[in-house]
Amino acid sequence: KKIQFEITETGVMSNMVQAKKFIDALNSLGYYFILDDFGTGISSFAQLKKIPVKKIKIDGLFISNLASDEIDFSMVKSIHEMARVMQKATIAEFVSSRAIFDKVNSIGIDYSQGFYLPVNRLFD
Repeated sequence: KKIQFEITETGVMSNMVQAKKFIDALNSLGYYFILDDFGTGISSFAQLKKIPVKKIKIDGLFISNLASDEIDFSMVKSIHEMARVMQKATIAEFVSSRAIFDKVNSIGIDYSQGFYLPVNRLFD
């Protein structure tokens, strides 16, 4: 549980059968996988339920404009809700401002990754 591997969505999609076998084998040993760059593949939602990962990292392409783009907000919210149904945690990458951080939190994303870290949250 302390070691988690990231694997890109495009990497998984390029050889789904082998990727699934590899992930299943390491999952059985207690390792976890994070699906990186989720949302950039053409059939992300259709394939997500077939990939045995524990967490989904939502591509920064959607996160970077989250505070100002209603469409990106809706897409990220949709990805998060789908992940919830499948019992997968979500990670937002490229969280670079308070506005983005606040939007990520309003959606309920589990983890944030990026250059913004509100100092006051360290002491809550």
